[in-house]
Amino acid sequence: MPQTLFFILVVFTVSSYAETLIFDKPSSHPYHQSIQRKMENAYSQLGHKIEYRNIPLKRSYAEAEAEKVDGLMARVKPKKGSLQNLIMLPVPIRKFEVVLLINTDTCPTCNADNIEYVASVSGFAALEKIIDNNSLSFDVIFVPERDILFRMIANNRVQGIIVSDVLIDAELRAKHPNWKTVVLGHENLYHFLNKKHSPIADALTPILQQMLVDE
Repeated sequence: MPQTLFFILVVFTVSSYAETLIFDKPSSHPYHQSIQRKMENAYSQLGHKIEYRNIPLKRSYAEAEAEKVDGLMARVKPKKGSLQNLIMLPVPIRKFEVVLLINTDTCPTCNADNIEYVASVSGFAALEKIIDNNSLSFDVIFVPERDILFRMIANNRVQGIIVSDVLIDAELRAKHPNWKTVVLGHENLYHFLNKKHSPIADALTPILQQMLVDE
């Protein structure tokens, strides 16, 4: 069967059974909102709707594995074998950098080699991969929410925080000109679905591929 005809049949079959799927709720940050709009657009082409649930980052993996939600909106490629009940759609939907944000007011001479007290959010898989692959010279304190990180660095409770570069916008840089960034790594974000939704994953993948071409 020609590939184009196969794709049309898959989309038609999946679209014939419109569903409402539940995912972890993206933050209000413009970067995460752009991902939300992109995925809502992709699912709408299959006739599906998306609803959201507020779930802490670290717990969201367990919720998705247990099918309490239908997947994960956007995550980095996991360590092999770490997610048994999820399908990763093989199309990157966004890119980002993992950065160490240093408060030079607290530690004027700090860099990635000599900083000591750093915080990050629990469940930040991109950082976990860096920790697994490298011998970091500093300790990392993990907190449950991203907002806590920025309060910690602003109140001089840590010398630095590790976050996605997209969270460090022009307004934040203008407010804190003495905060500097060091890039620790680069990652792609991917969409994940429960294995029970494999027909939807098959139909959604070429739609995301076409979106990537059109960007």
